[in-house]
Amino acid sequence: MINNVAVNIIRQLGFQAFLYLDDRMFITKPKNEEQAQRLMKGEEVQTGPFLGMLLMMGLETYINRPKSELIPTRRMEFLGFIYDSEKCTIGIPERKFTKFNEEAGELVKRIRIPMKRLEKLRGKMVSFSLVATNMRLYIRRITFALKGKQEGDFIELNPGVKEELSVG
Repeated sequence: MINNVAVNIIRQLGFQAFLYLDDRMFITKPKNEEQAQRLMKGEEVQTGPFLGMLLMMGLETYINRPKSELIPTRRMEFLGFIYDSEKCTIGIPERKFTKFNEEAGELVKRIRIPMKRLEKLRGKMVSFSLVATNMRLYIRRITFALKGKQEGDFIELNPGVKEELSVG
């Protein structure tokens, strides 16, 4: 909850800040391309993110330096997605989607699988739907197959579920 304090103060000062659990992102809109270049070279410090860092340190919250992007960038991974402010896009990292396809491809070859395994893969599909909205079309049969199942149960993979697992 202490993270909310710093982020809310920054927002009240008119700066953009996003918080998810202990992950934070500050967004800065440079006045012009010249300022953008100075910011990305580390020649200029932007007020909002700087104040945010000071507040977080003052409140003694943890800052994971290796995970932190302290120099402004136009493209970064945040919460498992690629944010690109130049193209105005949010995407799924290729390695993440490749891993998903490998997992799904392995499951499609089976006749039945543990409920928990299908549930985890469905969870990934749901998270992908934040970026690929049509992904919601590919979880209906999987959701129905999971309905009423409990941990430890096995699920028979019918053709509909296998079709949905083959979206990639």
